[in-house]
Amino acid sequence: MAYALATRADVLAGPDHVEERIALGSRIVEPARAAGDDELSLLGHRFRVVALLEAGDVAAVDREIAAFTSLAERYRLPVVRWYVPLFAGMRALMQGDVAAARRLADEAQAIGAQAGSVKASIAGGHPAHGHRP
Repeated sequence: MAYALATRADVLAGPDHVEERIALGSRIVEPARAAGDDELSLLGHRFRVVALLEAGDVAAVDREIAAFTSLAERYRLPVVRWYVPLFAGMRALMQGDVAAARRLADEAQAIGAQAGSVKASIAGGHPAHGHRP
């Protein structure tokens, strides 16, 4: 069921359906947490990070990033760990810390390369490119 919800969240990408995507993320996280399924919990938190960011709820984004980070560190697989520096780099860039954003983007790419993640090579590209001080 969680993978069907995740597919729906992917199909509804973009800010027009942000509230539904937040709810879908919750519908993935809550039963996954109850079942002790870290992999599915990570998936739900990742959807919530993106949707909450689109909704402009930065405090909730930070809570989701913290929950994701805690699970990713326990899960320990590069396939999910690369999101940790990616999210941290996003927040650094939002706060104007371009140097940290670049460093964290490099870290995300390096961890993602260990996992063979194409997404990491794309998303971990320098988010601050073109914003040189």
